[in-house]
Amino acid sequence: MDALSLIDELRKYLQQERYLVVFDDVWEIRFWGDVEHALVDNNKCSKILVTTRNEDAANFCRRSSLVHVYQMKSLPQREAWELFCKKAFKFDFERNCPKDLEELSQDIVRRCGGLPLAIVAVGGLLATKERVIPEWQKVVNSLDSTMTSDPHVENVTKILSLSFHDLPYDLKACFLYFGMLPEDFSIKRTRIIRLWVAQGFVQEKRGLTLEEAAEECLNGLIRRSLVQVDEASMKGIPTTCRVHDLVRDVIFSRSEELSFGHVSWNSSALKGIARHMSISKGGSDNPKGSTRSQTRSVMVFCGAKLQKPIIDAIFEKCKLLTTLDFEKCPIDEIPKELGNLLHLKYLSLRETLVSNLPKSIGKLQNLEFLDLSYSLVERLPVEVNRFPKLRYLLGNPKGGLGLLVRGSLGQLELLQTLYGINAGDYHERELINEIGMLKQLRKLGIMNLKKENGRDLCLALENMPHLRSLGVGSEGYGVAILDLQAMSSAPLHLQSLRLWGKLERLPEWISRLHHLAKLRLTGTMLMGGDSIKVLQALPNLRFLRFLRGYNGEKMHFEGGGFQKLKSLRLAGLTELNTIIIDQGAIPLLEKLEIGFCQSLKEVPSGIQHLKNLKQLSLAKMSDEFNERLSPNNGQDHWIVKHVPVLQYDGTYDPDDESSYEARMKLWFG
Repeated sequence: MDALSLIDELRKYLQQERYLVVFDDVWEIRFWGDVEHALVDNNKCSKILVTTRNEDAANFCRRSSLVHVYQMKSLPQREAWELFCKKAFKFDFERNCPKDLEELSQDIVRRCGGLPLAIVAVGGLLATKERVIPEWQKVVNSLDSTMTSDPHVENVTKILSLSFHDLPYDLKACFLYFGMLPEDFSIKRTRIIRLWVAQGFVQEKRGLTLEEAAEECLNGLIRRSLVQVDEASMKGIPTTCRVHDLVRDVIFSRSEELSFGHVSWNSSALKGIARHMSISKGGSDNPKGSTRSQTRSVMVFCGAKLQKPIIDAIFEKCKLLTTLDFEKCPIDEIPKELGNLLHLKYLSLRETLVSNLPKSIGKLQNLEFLDLSYSLVERLPVEVNRFPKLRYLLGNPKGGLGLLVRGSLGQLELLQTLYGINAGDYHERELINEIGMLKQLRKLGIMNLKKENGRDLCLALENMPHLRSLGVGSEGYGVAILDLQAMSSAPLHLQSLRLWGKLERLPEWISRLHHLAKLRLTGTMLMGGDSIKVLQALPNLRFLRFLRGYNGEKMHFEGGGFQKLKSLRLAGLTELNTIIIDQGAIPLLEKLEIGFCQSLKEVPSGIQHLKNLKQLSLAKMSDEFNERLSPNNGQDHWIVKHVPVLQYDGTYDPDDESSYEARMKLWFG
């Protein structure tokens, strides 16, 4: 579709809608001239919001259209002071400034000129300092030497630079690595932590794994307000994070000074001396000459297919690579030259189109991280047993039955994560015995498990004292019976458990998992209320999912049960017709999701007792259920009026196959 056709289609769509469109962080001066004709004025009070740090771009909007340009003002003194105290004294319950530091603190706030990011940055810096006047005076003196009289963006950058110089040595490299990410890119906590470890940025600390030490580094950057948390778990642990655009600018300037990293549109930068490189677009140019690159890590962020010259350049010129991350890049082949990257520690082909790995992968004696999640790789070469340092092996290909592994897994003594493994072949029992030899495992996910091998798996699990996360799926995409009754002593520190497959009854050992925080039951088809009685007594359970996991007609949440549960999803419980919530049950619940429960005709009784409920999401329920809950005179609507966010997602219509399947994937995925 050409640009004019696209504009025409968009105008037709918007003509009937009341809309809000936001264009964030615009830099191109003539941007508005390119888009204004696509946004129709339909007299429905629609709004368009453009944010920019480029005054010329704002003025161009003003010249070409009847728009209001709003200049952001600095924070008033009172609000600036409140923000400073919130950041500088974040570890205090009341977040109050001590009397002896008040004069200095007021001076610091004044120097920040009411700029929120400057206040946040300097507050985060001071939060790490001892609360004595000499320490804080050093910060004031540093501000004196860097800031000008006009508190504009330049001064924010100077404060951020001051925060960078104050970082401990190990945090500086971790911080600079955020510059390898595209603008406004939100990265998973687990991914950035593994990348840091692979690069050697993190040193071992007594009592901590390298990953745990890296997590401390990330938390240190967050405490200093240099890294922003995008999303967090129910326990408050960051799951995704990013850096502000101005922070990214500081990272770029420091990276250039130190030859740390380079963000490129193509492969030409492979000729440079930057140690870390990010490729953001897949051009077709080919670096000339035979110069070897000094690059240690390459991250590729390409929506379009990466061209062969770039792939060849990476594998031929970057012989010193320790990290190679192709996550979500639509490549379909890895050349045999992979085996020449003898220093490689980290290889991610997650969500790529790669289906085969070259046998030369067996040469990678230093490989520690291998991520094949959601790729097309279904079988790992037998050479897997040649990875003596391997600590992470993630399978779970798009086919859904897991990664077939050949070779002696038991030799991988350092393995901590083994996830998405297919147990369903004639070597299954041997595979499970090999897994039982992996004493360092912290995360295990095994799929396509035959019922008769459940006992062997239980015996293997009893010898995994460090296991924190476990996922087990039965044969045939979780439709067969899952027999896990034989375990006499479950891993006591298990925090996350996912079971998919029919359970004849809930395994007895689950009742002893006092550290369990997250439980997902998919296709378990549990009967009766005994299972609920067991689960509601788990003292630390915060996250619970029943996805076709319960086959009873009634679900009763008794008073005193589920004392820490914050998120509950009930999906595909086709027999369920009654939900009762006693007063005092699930008192901390914040998010309740009910979907595809067509036998449920009435709103759960007692939902009005859930005073902390922030979100109620409903999908594909019966007409009768939706009518009773309708804001337009629905007889049960009063019960949920206290919930801030109510989300309705249509009624159950089995004839609407496309919509039904799309919602099924979202709710059951």
